[in-house]
Amino acid sequence: MSMNERILAVLEKLENVPGKQEKFWNVSVETGKFLNILTSSSHAKTVLEIGTSNGYSGIWFAEALSHTDGKLYTVESHKERFGLASQHFKEAGVDGSVEQIFGHAPEVFATSKFKDRGLMFDIIFLDATKMEYASYFDAVLPLLKINGLLLADNMLSHEQTLESFLNMVKQKRELRSVVLPLGSGLMVATKTA
Repeated sequence: MSMNERILAVLEKLENVPGKQEKFWNVSVETGKFLNILTSSSHAKTVLEIGTSNGYSGIWFAEALSHTDGKLYTVESHKERFGLASQHFKEAGVDGSVEQIFGHAPEVFATSKFKDRGLMFDIIFLDATKMEYASYFDAVLPLLKINGLLLADNMLSHEQTLESFLNMVKQKRELRSVVLPLGSGLMVATKTA
């Protein structure tokens, strides 16, 4: 099944934003496609993204989730990026599959607005402040379903910064992980128990 023209047009627009890497740190096109394929092939219904930025990776997730009546919950603490993402989700026509959460992870998970819903996720994607991946990890691992996927971007581009995070993942017996040389380096881990 191919993507509709409306979604493709917004993705292409975001791929060609001048200075996008310095300002928005979007995933690569290949990584975006991979996220879409993983979401689609795993029949995911709930995805948590930490680091919405301008909505680029979220559109890839939301497109796949629109076929399963699923939902993307995406967290962003930067007001301008939050607004841009909202605009891009609407433009792409995927806003019905997206719930944006304004705030700083992992603190937002402790709020009653989030906590009281008892949400569990098929996929959790980390793509925000690299030095905070370890604190995200502690907060999100209990929210990941068995056989769910934990994904983390920038594992090769920020290898030294993320070394302790990767060691934390490897030390968890319930996780199996691999770092793929895709884009800036994508960690894929599955929760087995």
